[in-house]
Amino acid sequence: MRKILFALAVLALVVSATVTVPPVAAQSHTDSASSGPPPVIQIFREEVKPGKGPLHAKTEAAWVAAYRKANLKYYYLGTTTMTGPTEAWFLSAYASMEDVEKANLALEANKAVQAEIDRANVADGDLLTGVRSTYLFYNKELSYRPDFNLGEYKYFMVDTYRIKLGHFEKFAEMRKAVNAAHEKVNMDEHMLVYNVGLGAPAGTVMVFQPMKSLKEFDDFAKTHGKGSAYYEVVGDAGRKMFADFVREDEQFSVRDFLAFSPGMSFLSEKVIASNPSFWKPKTEMAKAPAAKKEPAKTEKK
Repeated sequence: MRKILFALAVLALVVSATVTVPPVAAQSHTDSASSGPPPVIQIFREEVKPGKGPLHAKTEAAWVAAYRKANLKYYYLGTTTMTGPTEAWFLSAYASMEDVEKANLALEANKAVQAEIDRANVADGDLLTGVRSTYLFYNKELSYRPDFNLGEYKYFMVDTYRIKLGHFEKFAEMRKAVNAAHEKVNMDEHMLVYNVGLGAPAGTVMVFQPMKSLKEFDDFAKTHGKGSAYYEVVGDAGRKMFADFVREDEQFSVRDFLAFSPGMSFLSEKVIASNPSFWKPKTEMAKAPAAKKEPAKTEKK
C-alpha cells in the first residue's frame, strides 16, 4: 500500500514451497495492541542518502498526516536501521493479500489525500537512492510467545536467514528446538517468524524479536551464554544441531537492529496509549530563560 501500489499481476507469482501461507483472518489486523501478529506484513525499505535522515523524517511526517486525515484503518510502523545501510523500514500489517488490495483501493478513492501523498512522494524521492517492497507470511508454528503489545517496545532485533532449497525442514527443526529450550526455562522473550513469500529469493525467513531497550542485548551472554539455564537446557546435542544447520542447511544469515520512529509511524490509539511519552513526544522545547543583561561599562578617562 505504501509508496507503491502493487499491480494485481504480482499475486500470480509462484510462492516458494518453503512458505507456509496462513489462512485469511476473520477481521483486519489493524490494532497491534490486541490482535496478535498479523498474517501478512509488507516491508517497504527506503535507502536514504547519507546525511539526509533528518530531512527524510520530516517528509515522512507528511505521510502520517495524510493517512490520519483520510481516517484509514491500515496502520504501519516506521523504523530506521541501526546496522547495515542507512535505511527506513515501514512495516504494514494486513489480514491477507485481499486486505492489501482493499487498502490500496481505499487510498486511491480519496483523491484529496492521494494528491497530498503524491506531493510528499516527490519530496521524499529526492532523499532516496532506492526502494524495495517485500511481503511476509506469518509462521505461527515456529514462533515463540508471539503475543505482545507493540506500544511497549522501542526496537526490533531482526534475523534474516537464507535457507538452501529443500532444507526448510531442518530450519523448522532448529527453530522448534530453540523454542522448546526457551519455554522450558520460561524465558520472557518474543520471537515472530515470517516466511518471505514475495519480493525476495526463495528460502528467505525473517525472525523479529522486540526489545524495550538495548540493554536486553547486553544481557544476552548472561541469559543465553555458557553457564545460563538456557545453555544447560540446550545441551551438547542442541548445540551440535545448531552448528550442523549453519554448516549444511544455511546459505547465510544476518542480524539487524531497527529503532522504532514515532514520527514516521501511523499506529492505533491503543498502541500509542501504551507509552504516550515515546509515541507522542513533545515537539516544543522549553524556552530558555533570557540572559541577564550586563550593565554597560563606562570607559575611564
